[in-house]
Amino acid sequence: MAEAVSLEFLQGRVQLWFYFLPVIWILLMVELYDARRARRRRDTLTGISIAALISAALYLVVFFITPEDLPRRGSLSSSLQ
Repeated sequence: MAEAVSLEFLQGRVQLWFYFLPVIWILLMVELYDARRARRRRDTLTGISIAALISAALYLVVFFITPEDLPRRGSLSSSLQ
């Protein structure tokens, strides 16, 4: 049976940085809230692409510096070879 989402569940399983993801995403997408810019498809797609790349880079940094039991740095070094 699925575990109910409660405050204890979130405190036990979710790290602090996870709560900042929506704020970071909004900050990365703030340029696209301009109506003139949002009407231009190329500018919109460029803005979304840049925000997605920055978000992915930030996620990877957090993923590999967060101390866990998984061999994260080993998987990074083997994937770069």
